Amino acid sequence: MNNFNLTEILYFPLRDSEARRQFLYVSIAMLAGFIIPLLPMIAVMGYAAQIAAGIIRDGKTLHMPPWKDLGKLLSEGFRLYGVQLAFGAPLIIGMLFFWGSYMLIPIAFISEDPNSFTPGTLALFFVPMLCMFPMMIYGVAVGILLPVAECHMLAKDEFRAGFRVKEWWPIFRANLGQFLLVYVIIMV
Repeated sequence: MNNFNLTEILYFPLRDSEARRQFLYVSIAMLAGFIIPLLPMIAVMGYAAQIAAGIIRDGKTLHMPPWKDLGKLLSEGFRLYGVQLAFGAPLIIGMLFFWGSYMLIPIAFISEDPNSFTPGTLALFFVPMLCMFPMMIYGVAVGILLPVAECHMLAKDEFRAGFRVKEWWPIFRANLGQFLLVYVIIMV
């Protein structure tokens, strides 16, 4: 990531007519994701992986490759999705707990004597809120670190490489500012 040109990164899909055609295919696939859940987005993730792998592994310049070989795009997309799901699983479980406990609040009030307010009922209010704060911190950390893990997986062309933190941590530390900028761009 030594050559970080934000203008080139933002405008490369519109560089020429062929790039615009490929961008149109990606846009159509993303719109199809609203009708057919998950599968088109996995293909788009695979296409993004193909672009990133071309830069990371092959040293190619930033360009929009042809939209072909759907099987390979889906395979790469599922690998990226697997890394995202593994890092995001604690957030998913935490959110299920958070929302599940809030759904219990009306049940607790229905079954309780309206004149009493037990510590258990009080805990239903505060425990989820206390759990939400560490989940937010973990969510931001995952948002910053996940692109590093994904790029390392693509660089090594191996699914497990995304989880070898000792290998990709020095890369993250050396390019901290750039990964933070990527996080800010994604969040905006």
